[in-house]
Amino acid sequence: MAISQGIYNFYNKAVRKLKLNDLLTTDVKVCLLDAGYLVNEVNHEFYSDLTNELPTANGYTSGGITVTNKALTETLPGKSAFISDNIVVTATGTLTAKMFVLYFDNAAKDLIGYGYLNWNSGTPAVS
Repeated sequence: MAISQGIYNFYNKAVRKLKLNDLLTTDVKVCLLDAGYLVNEVNHEFYSDLTNELPTANGYTSGGITVTNKALTETLPGKSAFISDNIVVTATGTLTAKMFVLYFDNAAKDLIGYGYLNWNSGTPAVS
């Protein structure tokens, strides 16, 4: 599966109130959205701003999956990568997701970033 990802502009705003270390100390979740969702980096700031999340069905639970075994690793001097265990959804039926969104599972549920899922080729499945 090829993945293309991006960071919501509002993550820069979240950085003012959240620290990089919060990626390790605050629960982070990944939710799946269908093709009806259009990324809006300007106006979408919180999980509540998202639309078209997959419903609880066929092995997926609405609200997302908690990211486990999180770590920050230095990739270059002054640059870090956020890594974790792979997110696994064991489908018990048909799941059709266009993209995933990462968010902090804190009181505000600040959005962190997103990625497009494409299992057919190396081209992001953007619409």
